[in-house]
Amino acid sequence: MNTFETYYSLESKKTDTTVKSSLLCSNSNEAEIVVLGYPDDLGIHKNGGRVGAKEGPDRIRKHLYAMTPQNPSDFNTLYDGGNLICTEDLSLEDRHLIAAKEVTRNLNANKKILSLGGGHDYGYADGLGFGESTYGTQNVTVFNFDAHLDLRDLEKGVTSGTPFYRLLKEYGNKLDLFQIGIQEHCNSKKLFDLAHQSENIHVLEHSDLYPKGYFSEKSFTKTKLVWPETRTPCYVSVDIDGFSSSIAPGCSQSWASGFDLSSFMFMFEMILYHFDVRILGIYEVSPPLDNNEQTSRLAAQIAYRWLKK
Repeated sequence: MNTFETYYSLESKKTDTTVKSSLLCSNSNEAEIVVLGYPDDLGIHKNGGRVGAKEGPDRIRKHLYAMTPQNPSDFNTLYDGGNLICTEDLSLEDRHLIAAKEVTRNLNANKKILSLGGGHDYGYADGLGFGESTYGTQNVTVFNFDAHLDLRDLEKGVTSGTPFYRLLKEYGNKLDLFQIGIQEHCNSKKLFDLAHQSENIHVLEHSDLYPKGYFSEKSFTKTKLVWPETRTPCYVSVDIDGFSSSIAPGCSQSWASGFDLSSFMFMFEMILYHFDVRILGIYEVSPPLDNNEQTSRLAAQIAYRWLKK
């Protein structure tokens, strides 16, 4: 296999290059956060979902880079590392390993990562890259905002439904996985059983967070989550299908139930306050399925909030 740089390209982006965001740096040495795009929905296709998420990274960039911070010094600076080049000669597993190596390389260079999918199977790539940069010194802490557990085994191969099963096999009891917003009708009993049998997987179902049909802050704060006084490094994964279809219709699978923006931001702010978010990954934004690009705008808004110091 060639060096990683062979598989990443700024030229592979389709974002309007006339947009000059005040958040962007011209070289990675000056930046605090590196943007990596995964224009790949093969894992979604293999999982039987609706494709289109390969267009997600560039569409999210379009809206993120158009945002105008009033005081740029209040924000972390960005360098755009381009998109993974997903050539047909690379298997999905190879693509994940290539992406994971670049994530680890940047984290080891004291950069943070904003990753834009693409299918949620790249949650494994980001989680592996994060784990390789921290493993041996601490547990691998992952927060997953999602309707799905994504703990499917590999009987049918690697898909967008397998990332956390793969991370569990990789790190075992060194993985601390918090599954937030999981919806009962989106997951089989087998998957729930696996999650509940694993001491290091903590599930907050949608019904736990919205016990009477509206969000309960107490339900979120009085959970198995341990809010550390020291800011433990973590990886936050946001599968956009965890949101209600009323605000995020552009994804491979959308449901009327799900997060609204205010409740999500409350939980996100809590994590940002108590943890050191080293990676923010946003997955499964599918522009062909969207309505007036509102899902891409939502993803950009989440990323924009993380950039603010």
